[in-house]
Amino acid sequence: MIILSNKIVLVVDDDHDFRESLCDVIESWNFSILAAPGGKEALKIIEEKPVQVVLMDIRMPEMDGIECLKQMRQDHPDIKVIIMTAYSGEIQEAFNLGAIKVLSKPLHLEKLKPLLEETSNPYFPKQFR
Repeated sequence: MIILSNKIVLVVDDDHDFRESLCDVIESWNFSILAAPGGKEALKIIEEKPVQVVLMDIRMPEMDGIECLKQMRQDHPDIKVIIMTAYSGEIQEAFNLGAIKVLSKPLHLEKLKPLLEETSNPYFPKQFR
């Protein structure tokens, strides 16, 4: 865990190499980064750390992103969640559960940085499309 600023982003993805690479990029943008390999680990982290934004994959073993999002919404309704997916089937459900944005994989980093800047602002609305 690396805390560099008060803008804390939690990256949740079961693909270790992708997760670590994405964390390195986001950290270079002066965000504090936390990482989790799955939904269960993500829920533990948000209980302990003041996370502003969660960047989460949908398809993961044990607890997928949709189930994790459902549980996050119960206890932490103000955390902003951005879903990442290579599949289109769960997009509407993610929005219905309060995801603020769904990004297609592979990610376009030139779009991700301004999105993280905007969503880490405490005055940013909870949902937009």
